[in-house]
Amino acid sequence: MRNSGERDKDHVHEKMCVHAVGRCCGYLLDINIEYFGTDELQFYISERSVHLKRLRLFSCYEISDEGLSEAASKLPFSKSAKFRYVPFRNTPSKP
Repeated sequence: MRNSGERDKDHVHEKMCVHAVGRCCGYLLDINIEYFGTDELQFYISERSVHLKRLRLFSCYEISDEGLSEAASKLPFSKSAKFRYVPFRNTPSKP
């Protein structure tokens, strides 16, 4: 799920994602969240997605390190998962 990159002030995308995860009845296999993820959403997904194989988060600035760590420890693939953090550069790189 992706929004245009604007702040989701009314949490419309999050509510829609919660609804979709709930309708999967635990059989969610793959989810992609861009620009609107929160700690609460992460926890909801990890509690209700026992068959999840892939989770991709992109520019989810409302997810804390602690929230991600707690949610990841509950995911079925967490023992074999690889997490990568790529920080942004404040200055342009030199050729």
